[in-house]
Amino acid sequence: ETVKDEEIVATEKVTEVLETFMETTSVARVETVTKEVAPVLTPAVFSKMKESQKDITVGVTDKDNKLQYSWSFNSDEISNADMNLNLSITFDTSKAEEIKEVTGRSNLMYVNFSHHGDLPAPATIKTYVGDKYKNGDIISLYYFNENTNLPEAVAGGKGLKVEGGYVTYTITHCSIYFLSAEVPENLVDNTTNNGAGTEVTDTPAQNAESAQTGDTRSVLPYVLEAVIAMAVLAFVDYKKKVQK
Repeated sequence: ETVKDEEIVATEKVTEVLETFMETTSVARVETVTKEVAPVLTPAVFSKMKESQKDITVGVTDKDNKLQYSWSFNSDEISNADMNLNLSITFDTSKAEEIKEVTGRSNLMYVNFSHHGDLPAPATIKTYVGDKYKNGDIISLYYFNENTNLPEAVAGGKGLKVEGGYVTYTITHCSIYFLSAEVPENLVDNTTNNGAGTEVTDTPAQNAESAQTGDTRSVLPYVLEAVIAMAVLAFVDYKKKVQK
């Protein structure tokens, strides 16, 4: 997605523009885009969101005006407005070699957030991946836990479908993440961490696993009933023999 020059707002003006639009427009979501350098959202922005009940989306382009990523927040999900939030994202990390070693995967795309820790609300992130993946590819988002030095699955490792060169996902805290088409080694399957993908598509392998698990659970009650019935019949037959 290429953004027109007239739609781009200077980085230092982003918070002012957001607050002004939230006061003066009737739209439910206020959107703005800046170039190359991501802004820092202030507590005043999040407070204004709650006050006006306006959602926001902030995008960041590269030097050629191509959208690299965007952040979206919903006003009714804000739990902590009292923070400055740096929206900068880079696609490399000083932990790259360490992550490659522990995951056994070298073909990874890193998503490294300048902000570390919890967010004021769940953030829906749209990330450009068109230089590495093609439309229709299914990739998954993983979190690198710097306390355990192990990768963790986000949203149970469910896949994100590449559409128009982008993937979209939701997270609740920021750190080092990576995208991969392959399941990493040493994976911790923590399905409750970080958030859930907003455009989730199960891979065929995941569908097969789910179907097998479902079949096993649905047959089990009937097996138990059959065993109980056989035991009752055996007991009745035994009583008849004893009475004779």
